[in-house]
Amino acid sequence: MKRPFASLLVLLFAVSDLRAAQAAWVHFGANISLVYSNDNLGNHLPDFSFAGYEGGGVAIPTNVVVKTNLTAIAGDNTTQIQGAINYVSKLTPDANGFRGAVLLNSGTYQIAGTLTISSNGVVLRGSGNNTSTGTILLVTGNARNVFTVSGSGSWSKTGGTYAITDGYVPLGATNFDISPAPAFSVGSTIIVQRPWTQPWINAIAMSNYWTPGNGLELERTVTAISGNQITVDDPLVNPIESSTVI
Repeated sequence: MKRPFASLLVLLFAVSDLRAAQAAWVHFGANISLVYSNDNLGNHLPDFSFAGYEGGGVAIPTNVVVKTNLTAIAGDNTTQIQGAINYVSKLTPDANGFRGAVLLNSGTYQIAGTLTISSNGVVLRGSGNNTSTGTILLVTGNARNVFTVSGSGSWSKTGGTYAITDGYVPLGATNFDISPAPAFSVGSTIIVQRPWTQPWINAIAMSNYWTPGNGLELERTVTAISGNQITVDDPLVNPIESSTVI
């Protein structure tokens, strides 16, 4: 599964600086790769190295053809930027799947609403990060989602339902045991559900705010199967525990 990635932040340090200050939970190993430490339950910070363009490790394309460009206007720019996104969204994708880029020329663009990209192959591009000559998005108003990137479809759940049999699956885990034995294969897409139960809500003192429900539904791809144990491509971002562990 490929995931969109809105921006890239590159940090460069000298190797000596990287090793000068080490954190207990995650730090650099001998080969400058990250090493994660576990607590007594096996919880560790999730490895988010997959959260990059095309799943990480792939260069962000910079040669997508600009189909329209904008100049900042006084006041809210949400409508004009969304209009440009909608225009490019209707264009036919090229051989690489790109419809085109919306270029925001240098300037400050006030954003009072939410910008939505719901078609693949659409690029929203600025003109640099210099505060004087680059593109600045100035978000105004109340807290909200400023960008929403999503498809127009929805999940279609087919196949069986499996119970996670581990008493505790720690934060950051990528494998767990299920029952019955999986009828699916490596490469299958599954939903890992972490329900919100009343005992769990009570245990974290959120009974005044939350109610029981489906909770988290995490889409994952199966990368390995060994007996009843499956391994998924991305780490779990919340522990999963049986009621006896709470």
